[in-house]
Amino acid sequence: MPQSRHVRPASRAVVVENDGHLNVVLPDDLVQRFGVSSGDTVYLRQTDHGLEISLLSPQEREAIEDNRERMQRYRDHMRVAGGI
Repeated sequence: MPQSRHVRPASRAVVVENDGHLNVVLPDDLVQRFGVSSGDTVYLRQTDHGLEISLLSPQEREAIEDNRERMQRYRDHMRVAGGI
């Protein structure tokens, strides 16, 4: 059973056109919370619920998920080895 994640209320971003390109303007609170700066790379992913913007690359996301599954699978072994 997947762990439930704390989901914050949705924030609103604005799409603007600049020199023939569409740009997404992030709200200041998200910029500050995630430390996003001009020129940073973000990754877009289409989901069943819409569009997801992430600071993690697909490879980083996969590595985190693999480690999460491994930790869950070997939780009891790690607990004994780590003295938890």
